[in-house]
Amino acid sequence: HLDEDRAFLFLPGGDAVSQIAPDGATRWTREHPAPITAFDSSSGGTVLGYADGTLACVGPDGSPAFSFSPGGSEREVILGAAISPDGKLVACVSGLRRQRFILVAVTPGQHKVVFHEYLDDDLRREVFVGFSRDGRRAFYERSGGLSIVDTRDLSSLPLDIDGRIEAIEADEEGAVILVLSSSGKTHTLSVVEPPNHRLATARFQADDAFMALRGASIYLGSDRTVSRLDIRGLR
Repeated sequence: HLDEDRAFLFLPGGDAVSQIAPDGATRWTREHPAPITAFDSSSGGTVLGYADGTLACVGPDGSPAFSFSPGGSEREVILGAAISPDGKLVACVSGLRRQRFILVAVTPGQHKVVFHEYLDDDLRREVFVGFSRDGRRAFYERSGGLSIVDTRDLSSLPLDIDGRIEAIEADEEGAVILVLSSSGKTHTLSVVEPPNHRLATARFQADDAFMALRGASIYLGSDRTVSRLDIRGLR
């Protein structure tokens, strides 16, 4: 698994992962009794979710930051998790039958759940969770769309989105949020002005699609084609 300048190797059995240095040496390895069900990394660290409901975070050097079970559901499992670019926030969607989103603040030697909310309906699959580049907003998938969480005000707003969330990008200044979703071969690109005002929507047909935001340009891939869309006003 490659993530920017970081490389990870998931070991046989699905319950262990190692970070690999550029020279091929193992920087650290984390093992757990249950399979990994969620994973994300940033320059600030790595977060892992497990089938037994454990949420764990390690620093850039592999040192443990925390490990706990969010609880609050009839069945414990981590379905999606993300870590902010600076490693100071971790988010996840956990549990079945009373599924919920939690936001965790991470400081040296301690962690604290600073926000949580229950979802109206359970998603019984992998769930998209992410952060904006500045960490100001967290995103999580819910039945029928997306919730956008303000990590400063500790409040959330819903946004109806068609299909399954595939990717979310936000520009450096937080002026626009791009959401790529899919339902079968129909893919939808939504352009959103924070906090949750939809500016535009475009749909296209493809077997596979991806999205990347670089400066003021959106690179949209569909099967064997890559298109560039420029957004006026962005730098």
